[in-house]
Amino acid sequence: MLDKIMSERFSRKIVHILATMDDMTEDVLSELYVKAGFKPDIQTWISFISKLVLSLGVLFTAAGIIFFFAYNWSELHKFAKLSIVAGAILVPAIIALFSDLEKFHAQLSLLAIAVFTGSLLAVLGQVYQTGANAYDLVRVAGPVIRNKTGG
Repeated sequence: MLDKIMSERFSRKIVHILATMDDMTEDVLSELYVKAGFKPDIQTWISFISKLVLSLGVLFTAAGIIFFFAYNWSELHKFAKLSIVAGAILVPAIIALFSDLEKFHAQLSLLAIAVFTGSLLAVLGQVYQTGANAYDLVRVAGPVIRNKTGG
């Protein structure tokens, strides 16, 4: 009978109903909680901690590369700035390309690509900044627009 119960899938409501019964021992109830997935076993905890540490490692590495730019901005050449960010995008892109996207490390690679794409856009904006503001653009383009319209 107990084997038949243990082979079934349980919802929280069914486990709660079974817990209110007085004839179940604490060991059986504990097994039901583990079987239903409400009480994580050691393998679940190891998987959770592994994913947490991997996520923190990826995020701290991305933040480290971004802060590297902030600290060494004036000493870096334009090519170095762009190549470091391009390399930072290329490495997780290769990992994601050759991995199954259902796996956690591939999804973290996609997160790193998104973060580094943002930093690439920031670096491109800073490296190729023209210094022109909206007033200069309107002042220069204004007479050209008026002459073409006949004004």
